[in-house]
Amino acid sequence: MKPRSGRSACGPVMLLVLGAAVIATAAPAAVVTEPLFAWQVRSDTAVVTMMGSVHFGREDFYPLAPVIEE
Repeated sequence: MKPRSGRSACGPVMLLVLGAAVIATAAPAAVVTEPLFAWQVRSDTAVVTMMGSVHFGREDFYPLAPVIEE
């Protein structure tokens, strides 16, 4: 009887492990329950969408108007 090398059995086992890892980490798309905060700027040639907040300005800009802070 010819001894089998460990490498010949490794391929199917690694394929099985990799397949199980892919299935285990696959998740359904998240359901958004709260409104998203996004800014979108459009021009004739482009659209830019920013998620979250953008912080800029000089110290003398603050405090911001209450309508902005709310």
